[in-house]
Amino acid sequence: MQETTNEETDLQKAQGAFLSAVTNMPAYDGSQNLESSMANALVQGLSIFSADSVKEMLSLALNSVTEYDRKVRYEADIQEHVAAGGKYVNIYVIDHDNYGDSAEGGWYYTSGTPMSIGYNHDRANPDWRYHSDDNVRGTTKVHALDDAERVAHEVDIAVEKARVNNGELDDIVYEELYRVKIEDRPAEYWPAVKPHYQ
Repeated sequence: MQETTNEETDLQKAQGAFLSAVTNMPAYDGSQNLESSMANALVQGLSIFSADSVKEMLSLALNSVTEYDRKVRYEADIQEHVAAGGKYVNIYVIDHDNYGDSAEGGWYYTSGTPMSIGYNHDRANPDWRYHSDDNVRGTTKVHALDDAERVAHEVDIAVEKARVNNGELDDIVYEELYRVKIEDRPAEYWPAVKPHYQ
C-alpha cells in the first residue's frame, strides 16, 4: 500500500477547502462585477490543481450546470402545460412479478415501465416488451382544447392493434400487460421507490 506524503495530504485539504468554498458561495447579490469576481476566485482557487484536474473539474461543473438547466426547463414546461389545462396520456408496460422480499413466504409487487418509442423485434432481448413494434409513443401531450379521454381511448386502440399484429392477445390478457393512464406528468417508472412489506 502506497503511503501518502504530507504534501499530498495538504493538497487534498486545500482542494477540499476550495470545493467547499465554491459549494457554499453566497447567492448573487446584484453587484455588477459578479462575473469578474467569480472568474478571479476560480483562477486563484484552481491554481492549486494540476491542469488535468482543472479540466476535469470544469468539465464536470459544465455538465452539471447543463443537466440542471435541462431539468429545470423540463419541469417548467410540464408545469406550464398542466397549468394551462393540459394532460399527458401515458402507456405503461405492467409487470406483476417484481420480487419484493422473502417476508411471509415471499411477496411480489406490480410496477409500470413507460413504453419506449421505437422498434425492438428481438424477443431474446429482455427489454423487448417495453418497445412498440408499431412505434406507439409512451407519452402523448394533450392540450387543454383536446379531450384527454378521447386521446386515451385512441391510444388504447392503437396499443391493442399493435398487440393483435404481434399475435400477443392469445398469450396474455391485454389489461395485464399494458395500462394507459391520463396524468399530470409524462410517463415515469412506478413505483419510484421499491415498496416494503406491510
